[in-house]
Amino acid sequence: MHYCTAACAGRSAFGGDKHPFKPKEMPMWIQMTAPYQLQTGGLYAAHLHLSWIESAGATDADVVKKFADAGFTGVTSDLANRRAEGTWPGEDQAVELPPEVDTVWEWQV
Repeated sequence: MHYCTAACAGRSAFGGDKHPFKPKEMPMWIQMTAPYQLQTGGLYAAHLHLSWIESAGATDADVVKKFADAGFTGVTSDLANRRAEGTWPGEDQAVELPPEVDTVWEWQV
């Protein structure tokens, strides 16, 4: 993702003269802090902290199931990078996440 600095003077990394979004409107992942306040329809990503035993025995399907059981929909898992993403369909609420989740990001537009 290209962020404008004084050096780029508003020029796009794709050769155009303007960014497709103003910097304040640029979509990005924002790191959250506990307690995690989930919003209806929000897209969230989590970094997983797994021991070597857990990572040796886990599959992407296991991660998807764990997040689906917690209420997320459209869950995808990239176990090689220890990352999972999903949408929160429930009501706005603060949630406790499993100890294997060490960082959470929310997609902001």
